[in-house]
Amino acid sequence: MPKEVNYPQVTEPQVETWLVHPVTKALIACLNWKREDTRDQAGDGSIVDSGNADLTHGLLHRALGQQDAFREAADPEDLLDHYEMIFHPPPEEEETEA
Repeated sequence: MPKEVNYPQVTEPQVETWLVHPVTKALIACLNWKREDTRDQAGDGSIVDSGNADLTHGLLHRALGQQDAFREAADPEDLLDHYEMIFHPPPEEEETEA
């Protein structure tokens, strides 16, 4: 009996086709650039307020969370797999000699 899934699934070939599409590649590149920009902001002092340590801590904490989010979003196949949205056909059974 097939496993029940919570979300509609797509096939492996559909995912592969989508991942090599130029728009998908551009989106993933932008997500990686945004992550790098957020990392650079956290390190260049532009979000540091020397008069308010709580605000600085909050802004740095937010920047670190954004970096994690952009990193995860830039790996859509892993995200789809996490929610079992890619249909992986069961492995074919090997024939055994009697």
